[in-house]
Amino acid sequence: MKRIRGIRSLFRFPTSERDVPNEVEDEIAFHLEERTRELRGQGMEPGVARAKALREFGDVTEARTELAEIGRRRVRQTRRSNWWSDLRQDIRYAWRALLRSPRFTVVAVLTLALGIGATTAIYTVVDAVLLRPLTVSDPERLVVLQEQKRNNPPNASASPANFFDWQKQARSFSSMAYFTQAPLNLTGQGEPQEAQVQPASANLFSTLGVQPLLGRTFRPEEDAPQDEEVGSVAVLGYALWQSRYGGDPAILGRTIWIDDLPAEVVGVMGPDFQMLDSKPDLWIPLGIVQGNRTSMGRFVRVVARLRPGVTLEQAQGEMRVIARRLEAAYPEFNTRWGVAVLPARERVVGDVRPALLVLMGAVAMLLLIACTNVASLLLGQASTRRQEIAMRLSLGATRGRVVRQVLTESLVLSVLGGVIGLAAATIGTRALVRSLPESVQFPRLDGVTVDWRVLTFALVVIVLTGLLFGLAPALFSSRTDLQGSLRDASHSHTAGRGTMLLRNSLVVTEVALALMLLVGAGLLLRSFQKLQAVDTGMRPEGVLTLRMSLGSEAYDEDDASRAFLARLLTSVQRLPNVQAVGMVSHLPLSDEGSMGHTAYRADRPAPAPGEKPGVDTRIAGGDYFAAQGIRLLRGRTFDERDHAGSANVLVINEALGRQQFPGEDPLGKRLTGGGERSEGEIIGVVEDVRARNITDEPKSALYRPFVQVPDGTPLHLVIRTAGDPIALAGAVREEVHRLDPSLPVANVRTMEAVVADATARSRLSSYLLAAFAALALFLAAIGLYGILSHVVVQRRSEIGVRVALGADRRTILQLFVGQGMRLTAAGVALGLVGALALTHLLRSLLFGVTTTDAPTFVVVPLLLVAVAALACYLPASRAARLDPATTLRAQ
Repeated sequence: MKRIRGIRSLFRFPTSERDVPNEVEDEIAFHLEERTRELRGQGMEPGVARAKALREFGDVTEARTELAEIGRRRVRQTRRSNWWSDLRQDIRYAWRALLRSPRFTVVAVLTLALGIGATTAIYTVVDAVLLRPLTVSDPERLVVLQEQKRNNPPNASASPANFFDWQKQARSFSSMAYFTQAPLNLTGQGEPQEAQVQPASANLFSTLGVQPLLGRTFRPEEDAPQDEEVGSVAVLGYALWQSRYGGDPAILGRTIWIDDLPAEVVGVMGPDFQMLDSKPDLWIPLGIVQGNRTSMGRFVRVVARLRPGVTLEQAQGEMRVIARRLEAAYPEFNTRWGVAVLPARERVVGDVRPALLVLMGAVAMLLLIACTNVASLLLGQASTRRQEIAMRLSLGATRGRVVRQVLTESLVLSVLGGVIGLAAATIGTRALVRSLPESVQFPRLDGVTVDWRVLTFALVVIVLTGLLFGLAPALFSSRTDLQGSLRDASHSHTAGRGTMLLRNSLVVTEVALALMLLVGAGLLLRSFQKLQAVDTGMRPEGVLTLRMSLGSEAYDEDDASRAFLARLLTSVQRLPNVQAVGMVSHLPLSDEGSMGHTAYRADRPAPAPGEKPGVDTRIAGGDYFAAQGIRLLRGRTFDERDHAGSANVLVINEALGRQQFPGEDPLGKRLTGGGERSEGEIIGVVEDVRARNITDEPKSALYRPFVQVPDGTPLHLVIRTAGDPIALAGAVREEVHRLDPSLPVANVRTMEAVVADATARSRLSSYLLAAFAALALFLAAIGLYGILSHVVVQRRSEIGVRVALGADRRTILQLFVGQGMRLTAAGVALGLVGALALTHLLRSLLFGVTTTDAPTFVVVPLLLVAVAALACYLPASRAARLDPATTLRAQ
């Protein structure tokens, strides 16, 4: 080893690993020759001296291998050291270069911050809502089963009776469970509170594959029928456990009161658990027994877990067979009904996916515009740095070294923009999520956080962005003409033909992308404008609404609930500024929908099974129609003549009248749904109301009086006031508590807010896309302004000559404005083609406008052309004011 160390000290460092073997051989040969020479100097024969030198050297093969490995290791180590040293040098040089051009640096960094920040913010939402797995075990095998009437979209709910048959007959699922949701009252400890409760089958949590944070979930024996021990046990959601019970770990075993029924807390779910698209406050066993299909209707939601090896298509095929079997067995209830098997994720995020993907595409285009803008600026910088780059090349720098240096400057810009953009995205995303009303119904927004996934995405975007806008300027910089640049060092230069062509192409691209974004935003804004103009059939101005649930034992008797409601309506009617007060079981345009029943003429034979028309049914009381501003078209509404002992009466809407009594007067005629209490005489016809979604055409609907069919579902007070409705909220709440202190009041809001919430998702998408489009327009204008300003600087001498030869200001203006507008025209033409090709992706988000909406395709290009003309005029005007004598002297 001593010999080896000696050799290492003499070892000449190779420049690459390929050189190592030759260097080793040279070194070994050199050592042997030197030793042989020494021995010969001592009087030995050449052959003997050579043999002795070889013996002293030892195993040549082993030494060769060891030296080669040492050499390769040193090459790698030195290469790493050199790479890091070069990188630090490049970064320091890039930093100094950027500081020499502070205006350029600020503009480029802010432009990149806009693009990267917007992209990261939208990705943060997309990641939380669309990309992260559901908080259940093996989420890819979790499905939802929905009943679907032929030629109709899937119904969110299913019949409990059909559920039990599916559970018995289906072999594709290892487990199947059901649940529903309702607002119930929490009483006992603390203030009464309305809670969102999910009554469910006992195997719900095992089907989802989730475990509680504390305690346990339901046992099979706790799945008791409704009339036995409802609410005997309960599992709390994390939020309710924290807010109402202070996160007390001793909560297990305590009794809470749900609608005046005791329930023992047996478990608490973790903070991350979310029940598909909702986050209820607690769960209780529902305990349904298989009963009559017709009377129970369809009101539960079903989740199931596919057996290992079973595909979604196989499960769908089996359920199709079972549905036909049930249709044959129960034609009255199941004729024309099938079953849809959908991935649970699709059920949760399917509605919001189009909007999020459109927004993600929009910010990607915005980022691309920002990149082209900065690339255009960098090209301008490159032309002013020709002498510098030529000097570096003449001093021995390779073209690759120049490319790396320019790319380093691009990456430094990108990192600076990325840091600012990421900070803005973090703040902006949190503010956006907090500002969203609950009714926007964006699922899984609780998970919107900037974590390692978002940071990784941002890092990738930063690097790709730096390479994207820096590559072309770097390549053009490395092709500098050395002789020309050094010879003309004292003069300004015009950019080469290739550079100008590239810069013009970038500006055209910017304009085209901006136009596509503007057209998309224009279509969404026009769609939102149409939504705002929809006649809802109500007058929401000055209307206050609030929700109560008469589910406690005190209101088990119908007379008790009738008496309470009568006292409440009378009491509220006496409040100042109250013009009309009523109640309704399901508030229009809220997320509660309505009851679905069948209704047909009682004077004709009942339609065949599967042909009975469905209607939205609402229970109304007091002066509901006047309070809601629904116009009475014929007959009368409910009054004191309609009571529990009188004949059943109905108020129908226009759509139901047209459907059942075309060309006839429906007043005095009777409708029935087939049940004993469902038949009634029509006493009035009211205006159609947009019931569930503001985009849906009004459906057939009927109203029944609360006094004749007291309903156990939560009721909404609807109060029309002469002043600010919110100012009345406190007084109404006091009246409710004066009559029943244990009754919680929830969802206090104006009807205008309810209508606004119904369009909130559309409004959010429109405003966000409009904001991105405005930024794109601004960046495109900046791009045009930047390139023309640079051209003015480069062509100062030409301008001076033209003016000296007699060109007037108008000619100079036309020259430069014309150049910019030609680029704009090319961009507009490309953008129109792109918009026509891509706007069909917006079809599912539009209402009342087509994807080729003529006003949008006319106004938007004109707007862009006007902004572009202004961006071109400013540098052109500066060129027209140049003094020719001064300019020529400077050259």
